[in-house]
Amino acid sequence: MLTSTTILAVESQLQAGILHQLNNTPVDWHSELQSTVEMAAFGSECVAARTCTEQVIDLRLALQHPGVPVNGHTMVLGDNESVINSAAIPHSKMHKRWVTLSCRRVRHAVAAGSINVHHIPGKKVRPTF
Repeated sequence: MLTSTTILAVESQLQAGILHQLNNTPVDWHSELQSTVEMAAFGSECVAARTCTEQVIDLRLALQHPGVPVNGHTMVLGDNESVINSAAIPHSKMHKRWVTLSCRRVRHAVAAGSINVHHIPGKKVRPTF
C-alpha cells in the first residue's frame, strides 16, 4: 500500500535533481541540465517543480494501472520557499509567461489534491546523486 511518495527537488547551477521515494524507499531519480538560463533561481526552480509534478502524476498513474491503491496526497519537498509559496498560494502574481505556465501546472496539481508542497531548508537537503 502506498502511504506517500516523497519528491525532493534540488537545484544547483541549473542542474535539477528529483528523487522519488515510495514508503521511504527510493524508486526513481531524475537529473537534468536545464536548457533555460535564468538570472535568478526562481525560474529554474519553477521548471524543476513542473518536471517533478509531471513525474509524480506519471508515477501515480503507473501504480494505479496494475491496481495498487494510491491513498492521499503526494508530498513534494523543495528548498526554495518562494516557489513553494507560489505553488501553494494561487493568487500570487508572476511576470514571465513561461514561469507562469510552469507554476500553473504545479498549482493545478495542488488544487486537484494530487500533491502537497512543503518547504525544507536548503541546509537539510543532502543530494545523494
